[in-house]
Amino acid sequence: MCQLVLVNTRSKLANQLILAATLQIDSLQNRDGTGFLCVSKDKVEIWKTAEAADNISNLGLIIGSEISTTYPVIGHVRAASKGIVVTEKNAHPFGLKRFYLAHNGRLYKKDAEVSWSSSNDDTALESDSLVFLQAIEKNGNKHPEMSIVELLTLTMSEFKGKFALMLYDSLYDKFYVIRGSLADLHMAKLTKFTKEKPEEGIPFGFIVNTKKMSLADSITISLQAAQIVTGFMIESGPIEELKKETIYEVRGLDLVEIGEIKENPVTYTSQTQSNNSNLGWSRGGTDKFSANTQIPIWGYAETINKFMEKNFLLTQDIDALFYLFFGVGMADASLLDVKRFATQVIQLISARKTTRKRMSAVMDKYAKIWPIYYTTIPGLQYPWMLSDDATITKLINLIREQNKKAAG
Repeated sequence: MCQLVLVNTRSKLANQLILAATLQIDSLQNRDGTGFLCVSKDKVEIWKTAEAADNISNLGLIIGSEISTTYPVIGHVRAASKGIVVTEKNAHPFGLKRFYLAHNGRLYKKDAEVSWSSSNDDTALESDSLVFLQAIEKNGNKHPEMSIVELLTLTMSEFKGKFALMLYDSLYDKFYVIRGSLADLHMAKLTKFTKEKPEEGIPFGFIVNTKKMSLADSITISLQAAQIVTGFMIESGPIEELKKETIYEVRGLDLVEIGEIKENPVTYTSQTQSNNSNLGWSRGGTDKFSANTQIPIWGYAETINKFMEKNFLLTQDIDALFYLFFGVGMADASLLDVKRFATQVIQLISARKTTRKRMSAVMDKYAKIWPIYYTTIPGLQYPWMLSDDATITKLINLIREQNKKAAG
């Protein structure tokens, strides 16, 4: 999953700092390209590379040199879609004569047959984002009388798939943020306080980013630096999820809802009618399916299942943990996110062996830590394994008392 960011303040330095911090954070899980859009009154320029942002040692100098105005800034870090090679050309944003675009998701022509495959082999497929941009440009030329909502609706009717878009229209000098149904987008509004009137907050703009956790991290890092260079106290409001299937326009320091846009779902088909070996399934002669459990996803699933059993977790807990660490639920997680959860996150948050042994003494293998425990026991962290020993002892004692009541 790619990561999008739009930074909109009236401070060139704040825009630079927030963009730099956000690209660095977002690149930790998106390694296939970095780019941003620079707009001024005289020209529009794209800077991009196939490198991950945190591998670019002089990224701060580049951003400081390229971003020279207080215009909003669009940034993107890429996780390449299957079949689209990792090159500078395929990094985002993309630009044509009128429109400039950064995209998260995967779009297909509406009539295309989409085959699901776990193969990661690179091919020479053209970027789906660029194909979509070309369609907007073509429709804009053909229908100059259309509003942006009408133009986006017409263009999206020709495609299907997941999308979150950040768009700049150079003809009318306007920025847009567009969210479909499956791709995430979150926003935080910024407020500054002056020495003259420290009690009165003044709107300072906003940040839009894909993942809630990434946005929170970039705010924590960048606002402190922004305070140093601007001399203002700058604070962030709560992070809010943008409405699904909605088109927004950047107006001054606000993000204004201007219309709806529908996401057309993708129906995947197998590569052949008789063999789905890339998914780990094959059809036998009696129309039964068998699984090849040697492919990676099966190993990850087994690891996650054992993690749930050993830590007494619900399926809802795994979904919540995916949101906490990756900003999406299990259903929308990429294979890379699943791999990272299975190989990295689980190691970080699993209960110690001695703690699991203590818990097992009061819980059978089918017992779970229910949500009510978190509101019953003061100081119990989520997930429970992150709590200190004293709090876990309180949890064990509560479960033991419940077991006695149930037995008596």
